[in-house]
Amino acid sequence: MFANFTATNPVKANGVVKHMARINKMIGLAVKLEWTDKNPFARYAIKAQKVSRDCLSLSELINIENKVFN
Repeated sequence: MFANFTATNPVKANGVVKHMARINKMIGLAVKLEWTDKNPFARYAIKAQKVSRDCLSLSELINIENKVFN
């Protein structure tokens, strides 16, 4: 299944959640357009993990400010 594929490749857990949500939307559209009879994701719960991010330090902000983008 796609979840197993993305879990074994270098994709973080929330990346897998994002891909699974997109596939869920496509399957929902297929059901709505009557291309398929059943939605295999009907009982699949998509749960994102809470990610804690720190603020940038002063030196990191200065490095970004001085960065030259082409």
